[in-house]
Amino acid sequence: MTGLTMLQNGAGGLVKGSGTIARSGGGTALVNQGIVAPGDGIQTLSIGGDFQQLPTGRLKLDIDTGPTLKNDLLAIDGAASLAGALEVSLPLGEIVTIGDSFTLLTATHGVTGIFDQLALPALGSAIFWTVQYSSSDVRLTATELIPGDYNRDAVVDSNDFIIWRRSLGWTTNLVADGNGNGIVDDGDYDVWRLHFGQIAAPGSNAAANAAVPEPTSLVMLVAAVIVVTLSTSRSVVN
Repeated sequence: MTGLTMLQNGAGGLVKGSGTIARSGGGTALVNQGIVAPGDGIQTLSIGGDFQQLPTGRLKLDIDTGPTLKNDLLAIDGAASLAGALEVSLPLGEIVTIGDSFTLLTATHGVTGIFDQLALPALGSAIFWTVQYSSSDVRLTATELIPGDYNRDAVVDSNDFIIWRRSLGWTTNLVADGNGNGIVDDGDYDVWRLHFGQIAAPGSNAAANAAVPEPTSLVMLVAAVIVVTLSTSRSVVN
C-alpha cells in the first residue's frame, strides 16, 4: 500500500498483514488508535514514513523460540512515537530461556515514548521480561530475576524498598517475599539490602553490580524513603 497521504487506523480498526505502508513525500504514514499486527506467522510489516501509536492503540506481535529465535517486526523507515499497548504472543509449549532477545520494532529516525501497557508471555518465577528502548529500536529480552528486585525493573534500588515496606506482613501478594518463606517480613528486607545496587545482565546467569552505597549511606536512603512515604500518605483537613 503506497502513495498514501496518511493512514489513520481508528479505535476498533485493524491493520494486519506484511508488506509496506508508505506515504508519498514523507511525514506520518500510519497513526494507530486500533490494532496493528503483521500477518499470520512470523512476518515483517514495513512503514515508509513515521509511525505514531496513540493511547488506545495496540501493537500485536508474535515471537517464536524454537528451533531458532524468530519474531514479527514492525520496520519503520522514519520516526516512531509510542504509547498504548504492546501485546506479544508465544506459541503454546515453547520455552523461553535467559538471554532470549527479540527486536520487535526498528525506526531509522528515532524512537520516542514508551508503551503504557504490556501483555507478555508468562515466564517462570526466576526469569522476567525487560522491554528495552534505544534511539533506533525496541527489544524484548528475557532476563534473570535478581533477588530483591521486587518491582521487576532489572535493578535493585529504593523503589523495591518501598514495595517491601508497603507489603510488610502480607501472606497473599508475595511479590516482595525475597526469601520465599510465604510472608513478607524482615528477612526480605535483608535480601533487598544484600543485593542493593545490582543490575540484571541479560544473557548471563549473574547480575552486574552497580555502585553499592556504604552502610551509612544506605541507612540515610532508607530513612529518606520512609519520610517520603509518610509525607505522601498524610491528608489535609480543612
